[in-house]
Amino acid sequence: MVKRGIVKTDLSGFVKKVQEHMEQFVEHAEPNLMLAAIMGGFGFPFYYFILHDFYPQPYENLPLRLLNAVICFSWGAYRFMPDWIKRFFPLYFIVSVLYVIPFYFSFMLLKNEFSAIWAMSTLGGLLLMTLLVYDWKYLCVMIVSGYGLAWLSVFLLDGKVSFTYFNEVYISAYIFSMMGSIIATHKRQTINRIRMVFMRSLSGTIAHEMRNPLNAIVNAIEAIQSILPERPSASSREEIFMITRNNLDAVNDVIDEASDIVRRGNKIIDSILTAMQGGEVDIKSFRRRSAGETIHSAIDTFAYSAPEEKKLIRIEIREDFEFFGDKDLLIYVLFNLIKNALYYKNKPSFSIAITTESHPSGNFIRVRDTGPGVPVGKRELIFESFYTHGKTGGNGLGLSFCRRVINSFGGHIVCHSKEQEWTEFEIMLPVYQSDKVMLLKKEIVKKKQLLVIEDDAAQRQLLTNLFMEWNCRPDEAASGDAALKMASYKPYDLILIDIDMPGKSGYETAETLRSGNGLPANLCQHYREIPLIGLKAPSSVNAYERHLGYGRKHASISRSYTRPLEKKMLEEIFEQFFFTQSATRKQLQPFDLSGIRILVTDDNATNRKFLRVVLEHSGCTVFEAEHGLEAIDKLEQSDIDIVLIDIEMPVMGGIDAVRLIRGGSVFHRFRKFREVPIIALTGHTDKESVEGIMRSGVNAHLSKPVAKKELIATLSFWLQRNSGVQDEAQGSAVHAQSMKEGTQRYIDEETLEMLMESLGRDTLLDLFDIFTKDTEKLLDKIEESAGKEEYKELAYLAHTLKGSSGTIGAIALSLNAEKLYLQLKSGRLSGFEESVSELRDMFRNTLVQLEAYKIKQFTGSL
Repeated sequence: MVKRGIVKTDLSGFVKKVQEHMEQFVEHAEPNLMLAAIMGGFGFPFYYFILHDFYPQPYENLPLRLLNAVICFSWGAYRFMPDWIKRFFPLYFIVSVLYVIPFYFSFMLLKNEFSAIWAMSTLGGLLLMTLLVYDWKYLCVMIVSGYGLAWLSVFLLDGKVSFTYFNEVYISAYIFSMMGSIIATHKRQTINRIRMVFMRSLSGTIAHEMRNPLNAIVNAIEAIQSILPERPSASSREEIFMITRNNLDAVNDVIDEASDIVRRGNKIIDSILTAMQGGEVDIKSFRRRSAGETIHSAIDTFAYSAPEEKKLIRIEIREDFEFFGDKDLLIYVLFNLIKNALYYKNKPSFSIAITTESHPSGNFIRVRDTGPGVPVGKRELIFESFYTHGKTGGNGLGLSFCRRVINSFGGHIVCHSKEQEWTEFEIMLPVYQSDKVMLLKKEIVKKKQLLVIEDDAAQRQLLTNLFMEWNCRPDEAASGDAALKMASYKPYDLILIDIDMPGKSGYETAETLRSGNGLPANLCQHYREIPLIGLKAPSSVNAYERHLGYGRKHASISRSYTRPLEKKMLEEIFEQFFFTQSATRKQLQPFDLSGIRILVTDDNATNRKFLRVVLEHSGCTVFEAEHGLEAIDKLEQSDIDIVLIDIEMPVMGGIDAVRLIRGGSVFHRFRKFREVPIIALTGHTDKESVEGIMRSGVNAHLSKPVAKKELIATLSFWLQRNSGVQDEAQGSAVHAQSMKEGTQRYIDEETLEMLMESLGRDTLLDLFDIFTKDTEKLLDKIEESAGKEEYKELAYLAHTLKGSSGTIGAIALSLNAEKLYLQLKSGRLSGFEESVSELRDMFRNTLVQLEAYKIKQFTGSL
């Protein structure tokens, strides 16, 4: 009985294995089934008339050809067959292929006694067969079987098999074609097998990377459930539940941490996919990072299968150090090394030690485990793609990608081991101030879009020469207007601005960039966030920065430097705005979203629900659509303030919908189709996809999963811009207040002290005399130009007076000169005479305070 049961089990396993092979046979042939159906279904009857009427052969058979045609057409119907018929199709397909190609062509070849026509036709049939049969072994068996059956059939029908027209050349031709077909089929089979291995490995890697964020979400839910009150019963529906401030903070901390892990998981998956497509590790997100902080973050967020696993890991930060790279990618490397080590956690006395060490030649992170070790000959092989050692279920991609990551940091990773005792992975990272790191920084800066705005050609050349040392050449603009025109065509990553340019000043240019006025919709938010660096004359910095209206003027400038800009200063700019993680983007002013009508368009109900909860919590009214066509209907029916739209949706995708919305031809009632802000939501983050999305007419792009803060900030920006809330009134008020303060205080003593410290007492006194004489001359020219109504010259002179007054610390005079300059630039000419006369009074009062300052400071030496 036992023996019979074993035989039955073996037979069942054999049958199952045969079924799997037959299903694979059909699976690999399926892409070519329709082509074979068309070629065979029409070809068999068609060639009957060709061979019967134009090239007569000794033997032809129309019924046999029609039967073949019917069989071929049945192949083309496979994808339309009901499931119960598809179950039998693999066996039918194998038998029918054997009959239609090797048997039929061999049968006709033998019946026509190896005529040249049928010799060529048979050769074509063999080549056609390679489209349908994926395995070279099956191909050989079917060709031999088909010929054998055909020979037997002809012998039984005719009593003999004749080779009247046979030529020895046919043998070499058949062998050559068969071998070529077999090699081609085998190559295709090998490629397909590699592809399947690759896909399995890739899916395994991505599945592992998904496990961390998914476990984080599960843990976050459990943590929040432990903090919140118990679920109320149906009878206590009206009861009010309270939560303490500490518990509320804890809930938010848990949510933030889980969100960060999900974001990191998405980033790692994107990086792996890019690497698998042959791309390089993206270095644009590299920043200055702490090794110790990164290691602790990895240990705390790793997806342990049991709490005891974390206790097996010991961290020893002997010397913390900073590295240049991507924190998330290094965490991935540590995750991979920990995961590989924990495979041997059941070994007695197993442990993992992570240590750091810093040397002038390099910084080291070492991950050592007490597992079985790695043989000498395999310590390099384990870093090759698809190679695994010592464990089952691996995909051979992890360590390969880890090496690519560490190499992209300018470092290297090696394996040391003593078999049956320990394995240690040593990561060497270059010192932060090393040449390797500088090369990486230059490679990043090289790909940045940079702009220098400077009216002085010599200064522009000096700045360009500085940038050239970083292997990049910035674009140049000689005026604010020219710069704004250039900025409307290109998204610059950093802009250097001469504050004291004639015409549109540096502050005005910066304000226009920040406000987005006159810029394309897709660049407005970009220029709200990038660093704008102001360049000023050395002695005018303090005066302007304190008294020229912070609220209105300096909110637009990220940081100011004195000219000439030095090599060290440029390095400091890059370090702060490109390579330091703590550098923050310019924050938007809070915008009240209460009552804002937002259309959320996404085919995923979960995504819509999440966005609805977030937006309604902020006071918005939310409308929903499942695809682009429904979104257009909603816009026609309701007054919508802003649109959030997914890109990939059924019925009508996001890009097509945006183009129709912007075109406006689909609307009768809705008239804001050109102005309504549209924000795209998509999982595509590669540069080409984002550029294609932006070209469709959207205003901004957010990658999924969308962070709440980023979503609210983006909505706030576009709603502020659309409603015209640009703080103009506030800026004017601040400017007016500055003027008021200026009339009470004509000079800035801190500026004067700075000048005395840098120039010395005697030089400062000389500067006072020069200022007095030059200002007298300037005021004379201003009054003369005012009398002649030479407004262009008058504006130029006012701008000159503004700069010279600010340099000496004559704040009130500088403010009034700027007021006149702005009045003339805007074309508001009424009352300019009064402004001119005020300058003379302001100058007299300034001289009085300067004299008082001299007496106060130099009374002992004058």
